[in-house]
Amino acid sequence: MVRTSTGTQPRLRASAYLFPWDVVDDATADAVADLSADSVTLAAVYHSVRALAPRHPDRRIVTSDRTRAYTAPPPGGWASIALPPADEVDVTGTSDTFGRARDLLAERDLPVRAWLTLTHVDGLTGRPDLLRRTVLGDALDYALCPAQPEVLERSAALVTGVLAGSGTRSIVLEAVGPLSAVHVSEHDKTGLDGHAPELTTVLSFCFCPACCRSLRSHDIDDAELMARVRSRLLTGDEQGAAALLTAPGVRRHTAAVAERALAGATTAAVRAGAREVLVHATALPTDGGPAIPVGDQPAAAALTTTEGARLQLVASCWLPGDVSRRRVAALAAVSGRAGASTGAFVNVLRRADPPSADLPVRPAAPATPEAAQWRGLLEAGATELHLYHAGLASTATLRRVRTALADLRQTTRPTPEVTR
Repeated sequence: MVRTSTGTQPRLRASAYLFPWDVVDDATADAVADLSADSVTLAAVYHSVRALAPRHPDRRIVTSDRTRAYTAPPPGGWASIALPPADEVDVTGTSDTFGRARDLLAERDLPVRAWLTLTHVDGLTGRPDLLRRTVLGDALDYALCPAQPEVLERSAALVTGVLAGSGTRSIVLEAVGPLSAVHVSEHDKTGLDGHAPELTTVLSFCFCPACCRSLRSHDIDDAELMARVRSRLLTGDEQGAAALLTAPGVRRHTAAVAERALAGATTAAVRAGAREVLVHATALPTDGGPAIPVGDQPAAAALTTTEGARLQLVASCWLPGDVSRRRVAALAAVSGRAGASTGAFVNVLRRADPPSADLPVRPAAPATPEAAQWRGLLEAGATELHLYHAGLASTATLRRVRTALADLRQTTRPTPEVTR
């Protein structure tokens, strides 16, 4: 149900994304508190990263070569699940840095959300059978396939374990569903810029055994489809190969895979006691990625599994202007039908462009470019800003963000409240 508030204007909400090593003492915690965000989204299980740590007292670069857990382990540890996350000690020199950061932030009245990446893994070897595979048989070594039952069990176990060990009842889920062939990393040389977008579509479609079984269950001859897609791809007909993947049965398969992944992760969160479940999602067509597609009816129906917890769908808003506003508007329509709110995932590391001189100046218009850009996202349906990445940002950038938030809070009209 959506209702417009009366009386006091709801305060614009914002959550700052951080790594646990970004909050290690009073000084680093104070820097986060000064941002005036309402909460912190803190990495709990995260893929490999080489991160700048501009305010750490002893370090400036933190490198993790594989997926690791930064919370206290659940009872019994992680060893019982497929591809368990590595321990953090090799990177941070200690354990439960999540808990240390959480406690420092709690002293400043900043609640913490646990941030997980589920199907995106790095450096965890030994289970090639769980990876997504192209039509040519190439494995995407960072991408687990959620059509695999064991991958769904792993995701549910990670969610349950983090909620048991993190000391928070709020969880942010990223990379819940299938990932694409586009994988940006330090040494990745498969960038598809300059190639036809259909090549990304074809190379992102999975033909692992579980996906082939799913295709057959939707009346698609997987062997014939593979042969036809492979033939067109290898003869340079990328558009023709991609067109074969738009058949109704193929679309039903991809929607069903997303639905099972979404329902499995969110159900696990609610059963483990989550009071707030936030999911990076998209309502627009996608080849896969950190945002799970929820535009198709089966995937959207999976959102009913969060009954009893506050649900938010988070749209990626890293592209400029109208593109991000359209993403928010499309996702807000899905959120509204599910009784959920909508978040906007913005990249504060990039300076916003000034508003176009062709646009009319409105009364009470935000004074800063960031605030003007973000207000467009709020007008499109977002009710919360997700600020990526406060830990990587310079002190000057944090000041700019704080100013933009203050500016936006002064000029934003009342927003609809969502109740479930």
